[in-house]
Amino acid sequence: MEKENTVCPFCGPLAVQTKESLNGSYRQYDQILRKLMELERQGRMELFAGDCPLENTDAVLDAEQHYTVCHYVRCRRCGALYFLGACIRGAPVFRRVPDIRKENLGTRLWGRCGTCFLQGKS
Repeated sequence: MEKENTVCPFCGPLAVQTKESLNGSYRQYDQILRKLMELERQGRMELFAGDCPLENTDAVLDAEQHYTVCHYVRCRRCGALYFLGACIRGAPVFRRVPDIRKENLGTRLWGRCGTCFLQGKS
């Protein structure tokens, strides 16, 4: 398992948050989602793969178009990957992804947004 980089100035604070359980809290989920959107706007993080653009997440969940909304974001400085997922009827998840090859993107994601799909790595 890859060592977590808590000293990266771009994603270090996120790495620390992955150690804290969300405990089903959509308030914490929303805070992390907003932080990721801000880091994406700043060019520090990128949407690597996801069901929809980060800014569309609330609308998709509110419309109950799908049961889940999943995103993988990557730090542009150190390359660390993080998973953020929400379910309309379950607890949200935020975790560090040590190996993207074990994530099964083809079946986990219903959407095809992000640099992974733009580069044809799906």
